[in-house]
Amino acid sequence: MKDALVLLDDAHMHPSVVQLMENMEAGNDVAEYMTDFLPMDYRFCFSVFIHYMSLRNALKASRQIVTEKKKQREQMIRKLVYPIGLMAGMCVGLLVFNLVVFPSMLKMADGFGVDLSVYVIVQKIVSVMDVCALAAAALIVPFVVICIHPSNIVSTYRFLIDRFPDNLLVQQASRDFAFFFVSCLKNGLATRDTMHILMEMKGYPLVSHIALQLDWLMEKGEGMQDAMKIIRVEQALLRFFSTACQSSCTQEMMDGYLKMTDLRTMKRIGRFTATVQLVSYGVVGAVVIAVYQVLMLPMQMLGTL
Repeated sequence: MKDALVLLDDAHMHPSVVQLMENMEAGNDVAEYMTDFLPMDYRFCFSVFIHYMSLRNALKASRQIVTEKKKQREQMIRKLVYPIGLMAGMCVGLLVFNLVVFPSMLKMADGFGVDLSVYVIVQKIVSVMDVCALAAAALIVPFVVICIHPSNIVSTYRFLIDRFPDNLLVQQASRDFAFFFVSCLKNGLATRDTMHILMEMKGYPLVSHIALQLDWLMEKGEGMQDAMKIIRVEQALLRFFSTACQSSCTQEMMDGYLKMTDLRTMKRIGRFTATVQLVSYGVVGAVVIAVYQVLMLPMQMLGTL
């Protein structure tokens, strides 16, 4: 540790190196001071791992988890940027067209004495849709943010799993639990220690909630497999875990479950992207047809004359 700090010592790292050296020489517990020198993403995992692993393994396990979560997050963001941007651009473009362009075109066509009652109705319908969309966004976004806040997310999870057992929140919580569970097993931790670690994952309230349920059932004498059947998680996780217990290859089956959830997520994003494209292109096509019809009205009047 001291040799590593000497190698890291430079103008930027010197204050941290000095503080670490002082704590080491004072004989302080590494769990008490090391966490303060880590990035925030590492602290949630390291602060728990350090009580069950050596410093080296705790840092290694924390890095593996943070790297994998970051990779997954970046992959999802890359996949979602296009459909979300397309949807936002469509909404903004439709709003601008309805407020600025369409009224000017109707005013121009009105100068030719053309009957525009149908197009006025269309403009009003689009205006109502815009207002409804903005109102829905203004209500839904804050509501979702409140529901998934760490202090409320467990209550939200319980409410949803009673009514929609395989909803997105339950599936994500099940995936996170399986991910942390197999990560601990890969680092040589026993199942009991793994449960204790997951229960203390305060940065991931749903993982901690599921682990607490499992630990409570196991304390009552239930086996791991039977306890997994009783707790409320995604059915796919139960099937994978049951197979893992029967075949004695827990790590491989949990890795398979994680790969399955990743493929499922990518498939859903693909369907979402296709739906957004279809709706966006349909709206653009409808706007083009409306513009063409309005522009052709004066020509039709002149042809009639």
